[in-house]
Amino acid sequence: MAKKLTLTFTRCVVQHYNDVSMISQDLLDVLVCPVCRKPVVLNADGKGLRCGECRRVYPVQDDIPIMLVDAAKIAD
Repeated sequence: MAKKLTLTFTRCVVQHYNDVSMISQDLLDVLVCPVCRKPVVLNADGKGLRCGECRRVYPVQDDIPIMLVDAAKIAD
């Protein structure tokens, strides 16, 4: 039987299948892009933090934001 996709949005918790990405709102409130110093927001899939100013997307691995410029990708 196929698994059912479930999305739950509670304090920036995104749950799908058995994979859960949890970053506290307190941490999100203090994280900024290391390039332009603007706030970052969690992507809908919970696997990246996006800067609205320079469009860089920083990966989240094992619930740890990787805020290294070399690890970021520039979104279209």
